[in-house]
Order: sequence, then structure tokens, then C-alpha cells
Amino acid sequence: MSTFLCAQSARNISMADVNNAQMSIDALFGNQAGLSFLEDPAITANAFQRFGLSELGNYSIGAALPMEMGTFGLLIDYYGFEGYNEKKINLSYARKLFENLSIGAQFDFFQVSIPEYGNANSFTFEFGLMSKLTRDLYLGAHIINPIKADKIAGVEEFPLVFNLGLLYKPSEKLHINLEFEKDLDQQEDIKLGIDYKIMNILYARIGAATGPSRFAFGLGIEILDKLRFDLGSTYHNVLGFSPAGGLVFNFKK
Repeated sequence: MSTFLCAQSARNISMADVNNAQMSIDALFGNQAGLSFLEDPAITANAFQRFGLSELGNYSIGAALPMEMGTFGLLIDYYGFEGYNEKKINLSYARKLFENLSIGAQFDFFQVSIPEYGNANSFTFEFGLMSKLTRDLYLGAHIINPIKADKIAGVEEFPLVFNLGLLYKPSEKLHINLEFEKDLDQQEDIKLGIDYKIMNILYARIGAATGPSRFAFGLGIEILDKLRFDLGSTYHNVLGFSPAGGLVFNFKK
């Protein structure tokens, strides 16, 4: 997948980048329709280093604000280093159309900076749906770049990516995500992620994916239902570990 699409929360990374059927501020990083399930404002900050290299660092901050007319979101993302970097600003909106159906959309603005050549800008958008099929099962569908913009800032091919995912919640402690993601120019990526609440404050997470083959794992620590710290990593058998860390703060009353 293009580096322009690499932003993920540490929680999602610890489950092999599952991002379709999230029902929290983590939906900023995938299917924006999931933001409609938020009841309180929230902010998040995340850092991710691909294969442990600072030159491949990805840093993001985001916020979501639920209102009567729907939920508004903002995500600011930075990738790269002084000699080459990419910046992205995402503005998103989600709302429930019916009790069991939500929609979400996002406008993406990109900037590529190369000191010798200056800056170049581009934009596209994303669209998603999320449906509650049963009491425990949710279906999400998400598409990136439906207008099929050919280039980002004239530098890199910008793919059209489709994602279809299921979230199964057999209990409040256990969430199981299964996703199929397809970049039209790459092999499909099948992802499985599991999030289990071991005790009141501690979460354990694992995941696996096929395209490319990788494993993931991580932990989450939640304090007073407001502050959550996430640590995670993916592992590639040739390129090694890609660690991530993040936090989420919910403005609960």
C-alpha cells in the first residue's frame, strides 16, 4: 500500500492493521462510519516506526467530536524525514442514518516535501458504511480514492483501495475482526485481529495478515475509562519489527 495511506493507531497496528469495523476514535484511521458510535469527545496521538527506522517514522494526532448532527473528526499525519516527507490532513464526518446503519466520509489533503524540489499538493476522499447485522456482529465497507486520482502530487501512484470487514463481539471483553482489503495494483490482504480484555485495565491483542505476511501483538492499559495507553508491533520475518505506541483520552463526564 502507498505510504500516503500508512497512518494507523497503535491499537490497530497491534492487530495487524485491522481498521474497518472500529467503534471508537480508532475509526479515524480506517472506516470513518465507526465514528458514529462515539458518545464522548476524544483525542489520540500515535507514533509508528516501520522496521525500527527513524527515516520511516509515522506520527499522527487526531480528535473526534460527537454532536447531534453527527460526529466530526480531524487527523493530522506526518511520515518521513528532513530529506523527504509526506503530510496529510483528514477531515471526516459520520452519522447514523438508521439504528443499524451508519455512514462516514473523509476529505484527504496531501503534501509532499522534497527540499531540492519544494512542495506539491493533492487531494482525494474516502467513503464508508457500517451496519449492525445482529446483536454481536457488525459489517463494515470502506473505499479510498473512489475518484481514482492517478498521482499524489505528481510523485507517487495513488491506489484505489477497497476494504470489507466483520467485527464479532461475543462479549464486551472479546472483539474479533476479520477483514479483506484489496489495492487494485497489489495482492489482496486478509487480516485477523483479536482484542481481549484480560482485566479491568489491561487488554491483550494479537493479529496476522497475508499481504505481505506479518504477525502483530500488543497491549493496552486503560485508566478510569478515560485514558488508554497502547503499545504494539508488527513483525515481518525478513525486515523485522515495526513498533508503535499511542494514547487515547476520552472526555467522559
